[in-house]
Amino acid sequence: GLPGAPSAAPESQGLARDVEGQNSSTPAPEGGMLDRWLAVHRNSIEQEPYIIALALAYKAVIAEGDNSAWAAVILYVLVACRYLHMLSYLLALQPWRTITFVTALAGSGFMAVLMLYYYPF
Repeated sequence: GLPGAPSAAPESQGLARDVEGQNSSTPAPEGGMLDRWLAVHRNSIEQEPYIIALALAYKAVIAEGDNSAWAAVILYVLVACRYLHMLSYLLALQPWRTITFVTALAGSGFMAVLMLYYYPF
C-alpha cells in the first residue's frame, strides 16, 4: 500500500514505521474510527460502481416483464448487504462482514448470469 495509508483491515495490528519509513519493532497503534471509515469508503468505491453499472445494463438490455422482477429483488438484497457490510466493518463484526460481502458479490454475479441468460441473442 501507500506509505501513511490506513491498513486494509484496521482491526489487525502491524508494525509501526519510523521516520525513515522502515518497520519498527514496536506495535502500531490500534486503527481508529477514521481508519475504518476510510476503509469502508475505499471498499465502496471499489465495489458499488460495478453493481450500479450492472443494474443499468440489465435495465437497458432486458425487456420489461417477469425477468425484470428478479432484478428488483436482487438489487434490494444487494443494497441491504452493502449497508450491513458497512455496519459490520465499522463495528468490526466478523464473520458478518465477510458474509455480507460475499452475499453481495454473489448477488451481483447472479444478476450478471441472469442478464446473459435472458439476453435475446
